Amino acid sequence: MPEVLRACPDARLRIVGFGPLEQELRVQAASLGLMHRVEFAGAMAQAELAPLLRRASLLVAPSVRAASGDQEGLPVVLMEALGCACPVVASDSPGVADLFGDEAGACLVPAGDTQALARAMMRVLEQPGPARERALRLRERALGLVDWDPIGAAYTALLREACEA
Repeated sequence: MPEVLRACPDARLRIVGFGPLEQELRVQAASLGLMHRVEFAGAMAQAELAPLLRRASLLVAPSVRAASGDQEGLPVVLMEALGCACPVVASDSPGVADLFGDEAGACLVPAGDTQALARAMMRVLEQPGPARERALRLRERALGLVDWDPIGAAYTALLREACEA
């Protein structure tokens, strides 16, 4: 965030949700002198999320693989953001890359690479028009992959094929 603020001094970070790292992140934000630019919003009702995502300049979803090897497969928050045509920057992982298709290079960064994350964030904030256009294309792609109609049609076709065999 300090690097982003050097390029985009009016940027603000709103962290929605909670988790085991919240206190550590609060301490880190305070030690970096960022509390005037970082808001810890806590848990929000589902009904509040879509309007928030529609207004947001960007959703940032960094993640890393746990020491146990566990990792997020396809985060729901990414699908929600894309459904709201919110520009996204996220960590690259196999499930996430599938969702982004040809746009992955513009939206995904190597997990744990904070410099790449900051650069990707700044690109979106400095070029909001192209970022919104990409988000609209990704929304259409996501709807084709995760909406109930295409999923139901794919299952129907698979079941018909199985029955015919």
